[in-house]
Amino acid sequence: MNLSVEEYKKRHADWNLVDAGQVNYRIGIKGITITEAKRLKGNVILPDCIKEEKVTTIGKKAFFGEEQLRVLYLPQSVRKIEDWAFVHCSGLQELWIPRSFEELGKDVFLHTDHLNRIVVYDETGIYEEEAVLTAATFTL
Repeated sequence: MNLSVEEYKKRHADWNLVDAGQVNYRIGIKGITITEAKRLKGNVILPDCIKEEKVTTIGKKAFFGEEQLRVLYLPQSVRKIEDWAFVHCSGLQELWIPRSFEELGKDVFLHTDHLNRIVVYDETGIYEEEAVLTAATFTL
């Protein structure tokens, strides 16, 4: 069964949209890099833009130790996840990554032992609906 991203969001209405106060970030030439998350809980949607700039990169150790985070939806604008971005996210179970994603750093999922599903999606819907991708099998 293929669900659109919007349909999936409707079915998961308990997702929380992150605002600029819940993350630290830096603005660069190529857009926003998320540098640190601040106590995110549950199912979280990272916004496409912060201060009218596209969120393009998840920085090194940006989500380090975010143990209460369960599901994270990365926006279409994210192209890169840097080294150790999700280290010690022991509660992270599911990650949504855009199909247009380009670069994955080293040991991104180190000690994220409960991450059992990575969903690759595009603007038309879920790209890898049936395939269960895990941190161990995810490659670009």
